[in-house]
Amino acid sequence: MNEYNIQKSRWHQEAVANPPQPEDFTSRLSFALASSVSADHSQRKAEIGSGGCQVAIKYVSKDLIDEQLEVEGQSLMPIEVALMICVNSDPACPNILPLIEWFETPTQYIMILERPDPCQDLNKFCYEQGNLDENQAKRVVVQLISALKHCESKGVLHRDVKPQNTLIHKDRLDIKLLYFGCGDLLKDSDYKMFAGTLDYFPPEWYRFRRYRAGPATVCSVGVTLYNILCGTLPFKTRNDIIRGRLRFTRDLSMEAHFLFRPLLGFKSNTNLLKR
Repeated sequence: MNEYNIQKSRWHQEAVANPPQPEDFTSRLSFALASSVSADHSQRKAEIGSGGCQVAIKYVSKDLIDEQLEVEGQSLMPIEVALMICVNSDPACPNILPLIEWFETPTQYIMILERPDPCQDLNKFCYEQGNLDENQAKRVVVQLISALKHCESKGVLHRDVKPQNTLIHKDRLDIKLLYFGCGDLLKDSDYKMFAGTLDYFPPEWYRFRRYRAGPATVCSVGVTLYNILCGTLPFKTRNDIIRGRLRFTRDLSMEAHFLFRPLLGFKSNTNLLKR
């Protein structure tokens, strides 16, 4: 799935005033979604049962699905759904957005996901509130690493770690990792297919058109950390990425400088591939 496909996936927030009981969740929510699915993806509200919760409803055209996976005990399903089922299996991780349910129509897949409130994506949060300070960034990255280690324990590679794919609670700074549409099953060998966002990809992709799961994930976390601290990407060109030409646009502590060197400041391609 390429960047165009990522942009074509559409998110829509729905305020669900009353969650149904587990036994009638599918039938009631399917009924509530019937008009929404055919209404050009407009935002709507649905009232179901009693109580209250908020969810996000994501519609993905089947024309954009390049790959499917089979989850044990279930049939083939889109890779994003399959990977989210994997990472949401017990024990769950509080730093990964839960998939509540998913549906299939003749033309679309529909995913019902938890929507924490008040929250927004990390990129927009930093744009509106200003760059994070080092203590705030540390809190965010520690949670992000926890989410990624959980993914690893479930055999899942996220492969598109970036602020836009991270929800942050506006008050508590709790984060949840979302969007597994560029992910894959974890393996020890090289990946040779691109999926994700080029600015967050490791240098070995540009040099050798291959990468390993661990080093690629470390690099994307490093770019994310730089972004939320400095408000921009660490590298301007492909050559800068390859050569590790790192420049800082704000004053940071010596500890922060030392942290970025193993994340983004590579001395040689040999060392890079051994990360």
